Amino acid sequence: MPPLPTETWGCHWIAYVLDICLYGCSLLMLMWYFRVHSAHDSFSTKLTVGLIGIFSTAHVVLMSHQMYTDFIERFGEPDGLDVVIDTSGVDLLSGYLTSFIAQIFFATRIWRIAFKGKKILFTAPVVILALLQISAGIAQTTFFLRIGRYSQLGSTVRITSTQAAATALCDIFITIILCYLLHTSKTGIRNTNTVIDKLILYAINRGAATSLAALLNLILFVSIPNTFIFMIPLLPSCQLYVISVTSMLCSREGLRGKLYANSTDGTFPLSIIGTQTQTIPSFHVQNPSSMNQTQTERSDTVNVQHSMVTFTDAARNDDTETQTSRTEKK
Repeated sequence: MPPLPTETWGCHWIAYVLDICLYGCSLLMLMWYFRVHSAHDSFSTKLTVGLIGIFSTAHVVLMSHQMYTDFIERFGEPDGLDVVIDTSGVDLLSGYLTSFIAQIFFATRIWRIAFKGKKILFTAPVVILALLQISAGIAQTTFFLRIGRYSQLGSTVRITSTQAAATALCDIFITIILCYLLHTSKTGIRNTNTVIDKLILYAINRGAATSLAALLNLILFVSIPNTFIFMIPLLPSCQLYVISVTSMLCSREGLRGKLYANSTDGTFPLSIIGTQTQTIPSFHVQNPSSMNQTQTERSDTVNVQHSMVTFTDAARNDDTETQTSRTEKK
């Protein structure tokens, strides 16, 4: 028995509406980042955010073109709805590229806050899974366009399952590793622990949303074949990655403010923070209002500045080093 229209194009339409709604949220986050929070970020960070914005926009534009073609140009032609148009495959690829860039972005954050000597151990699984999911996504897109029929989607079950499983595992690994590294950076300072708890909560929320979408995509595609129900979690997941990256970058000022909320002298001592093998030298991080007049020392060991500020604001390290060298010359 062929699937009902409600199980195919009805689900496709629901997925499209959800995608458009989340795109509005992601677009607001992108605008907020570039207008308010990007001034001191490195070019690589701005490029990353710009790329996920471009690919997520392409995803929505191509999906809109597909919906117009299927529901307007092919109106009254049921047989024509089974034909795959080129923009449909490219639309999927745009979503896969968005998730890949976001996953690599978080992999770089893991690299920055990981214990010295164990950076590859923590980062390699994330990078490998991200490469696997984008490779499977490219293969799936190519095969999907080659078969050219929605009714033949069942023949892509292996490659689709590989892509969805790799995506879910990558997001789960990112969440677990970030939570572990942040948890090991906790100290006896209440403000510090509060901010770390916030970061852990952000990491869990980020991973839960994207991982759940990938797992639902996998389960629905395998368990309910020949329908488009799997598209309901698949298509909007592109915007979830954009929101996860931009929300983390836009939350930096609020988190930084919590560090100084109960400080009376405008400083935050780090002398009691240590690692498993080293102790951090004593120095202070001043209030943001006077940061441009303060000499900042860097350390490759894991400390509060390295695990929190680097995680949320790693791109500003280069600017701080340049500012420090100029101050020393004076």
